[in-house]
Order: sequence, then C-alpha cells, then structure tokens
Amino acid sequence: MNQKKIAYPRKLEIPVDDYPKTLPAGGIDYFKKRLDERLEFSAFAAANYSKFLSWQAEDNPFASIDFLPVSGNISPISRCNFKCTMCAVSDFANGKRCEDMSLDLFIRRLDDLAGLVQVSLVGLSELFLLTHTLEPMLRACKERKIWTHIVTNGSLLHQHNWIERLVEIDVDEVTVSVDGVTKTTFESIRNKSNFERVIANATELNKIFDARGVTPKRTKMAVVLQSLNFHELFDFVPFAKHLGFKSIAFSIEAFDWGSEVWRDRNSQNVRGITKNDVAKLVEQAKSLDISIGFVDVVQRYVAEPKASSLCSWPFSKIFISSDDRVVPCCHISNPDHFEIGDGLRETFSAKDAWFSDAYMDFRSAHANGNIPDACSSCYKSKQ
Repeated sequence: MNQKKIAYPRKLEIPVDDYPKTLPAGGIDYFKKRLDERLEFSAFAAANYSKFLSWQAEDNPFASIDFLPVSGNISPISRCNFKCTMCAVSDFANGKRCEDMSLDLFIRRLDDLAGLVQVSLVGLSELFLLTHTLEPMLRACKERKIWTHIVTNGSLLHQHNWIERLVEIDVDEVTVSVDGVTKTTFESIRNKSNFERVIANATELNKIFDARGVTPKRTKMAVVLQSLNFHELFDFVPFAKHLGFKSIAFSIEAFDWGSEVWRDRNSQNVRGITKNDVAKLVEQAKSLDISIGFVDVVQRYVAEPKASSLCSWPFSKIFISSDDRVVPCCHISNPDHFEIGDGLRETFSAKDAWFSDAYMDFRSAHANGNIPDACSSCYKSKQ
C-alpha cells in the first residue's frame, strides 16, 4: 500500500484509544432504554437493526448491505448567525448556503429512513433560526421514538420560549458550543457572537431543565480546542460546572469540511494536547462530577479490509443536507465540497439513494483502501 501524508500534523502524544470517548449526555443506560423503545415501536427498525448487527459482527466491508442506515443526520437548515473562524459557514454569503428544508420534506426523509434508531438535526447551521418548523420536526422524531440530538451556538435560546419548549418536547440531547471561558477568547473564535448572551442562555437552559426534573441530564457543553483558546484548556471543566452542565466534549481538532482549503487552514490551529493534559482534565472532571470525553477528528481510521477499521459512515449512517443532497458525513456537511450521487430532488427516496450505484461505489472505495480525498484526513493512510 502506498502511503499518503495527511495534511493535518499530529500533535497528540497519546494513542486515540487511551483517552475517554464522548458518551450520550444522558448516559449509556438512557440511550439503551431509548433504543429499546424505538425497536419495540417499529418492527421494521427492529428487523433492520438486527441485520445491521449481523453485518457488523461479520466485520467484512465487502459484505452485502441489506439494511437501511441505523443512524444519521437530517440537516434542515444551512445558515447561521455566527461566522466562526474554524467553520465553513464563514464562506457562505451572508451566512447562508441554500434554502431551508420544508417540514413536509423533512418528515418524508425521516420516513424514507425507517431504520433509523438515532438522528441528529445537525449541520453547518444554527437550528434555532428555524422559528416555525424546528418544533414540529423534533416532535416528528420523538413520535417515532427515535433518539434525537441537536447542537446550538446558544445565542437564540432566550427567544420564543425555546427552553421550555425543549423540555416539553423531551429532546434526548442538547449540545451547546462554548469555545471560550472569557469574552475575548469566545468572541475571537465565534465572530458575530455575544458572549454574555450565550452564557446567560446556557445557564438558563440547565437551570430550567433541572427545575423541570428532566432526568437524566440531557445537556452537554462542546469545545473545539484550537490555538485561540488552548490557553484556557484547564478552565473549561470548571466553567462547564459553573454553567450547570454535567457533560463536556472536547474536539481536539477542527473539521476540514472535506475541503483542502479548510484542511490547510484548520491544521494551522491545532495545538498539542498531551497525556498529562488529558489526565489532568479527567481528574478535574472527576472532582467536579462531570462526564468528560474527547473527539478525535482526524486520522482515526486505518485503510484496511476490516469494517471495524474503516469509517462507519459509508456503511451504516447517512447525512441529508437541507437542499436534499446526500453528503458522506457530518465532518463534511457541505455537498458543494462532496456529495454522493446527484441529489434527491424531492422525488428520489433516501432508500433508493442508500442502495444506489453511487453509494455502493463510495463504500467500495473505502473497503478497497482507495479513500476519497475528501475523507483522507480521517485516515492514517490511503492507497
């Protein structure tokens, strides 16, 4: 196998298996409970999940895919009110790439993907700009007993009674991105933001969820470590405690969005986190009763013919963008950088796309070690 040097420099001194991974904010037991509810609710989802588990146990990426994706993202919006330094939204004119997905189309895609057991309404966007359609979208997921996850920059939670509505809907996980513990750091990364507003909203989110007895804890704080905030590394865990979070996820690199330009740009912002750093953060979290996990963004996989060594997205997960196009994963998110096939165009079902020649070719490329360039930064090597 010919080795290809990946654009990202590795500045992590410890093997990726040696630090704690992120878990659902509500914990594994809660997630399993919700999974059981979904499988009991839908006979199709149960049969589909059984097929997936059989395929997974075989550990053969060349084995036939006879099941629909069990997990995925349906991103109903491609616009944001922030222009964060590490995010591809900053390339969008006026922070918008395309029109929002309609409620009818969202529900159609949700039902196309009848094997889903979990779904994220996450992409290059701020969900709470969907003033009228977000709530019915979330309710559609909950009605189908699908474990549902959302991410927000936290800037709009004070509007339209959103926090109380999230409690009523009973969303499974709400992640708030907090990339700085001071106004200077936060606003230097999250351009067009207001630190005080986000922090007040995050505090109120946790306060109301606790007051309404939402258990287990469903909120999580997310941090993308980078050059502009690395000096605050050991302030994040106490800050999460101060805001009322019980769970925190650190991304140790930013995504490259499947773009060579962004790969080069964000690789310059990677700062080295060491084994001692991780140990100190874990000890901090333990002392403050906070769950902590780390997301390794790049060079996580090995291009070898074992399904367990390859990225799981081509084989078990799907991403549908707000303009109804299929994207390889949430790390790419933007179909203008890379898409599978020619889009769904509101007439082609997500099921048809999943079993299409284009998707099979995409899977074969991974299975054969011919990793597409857009995916290459997540692999240690490629043919």
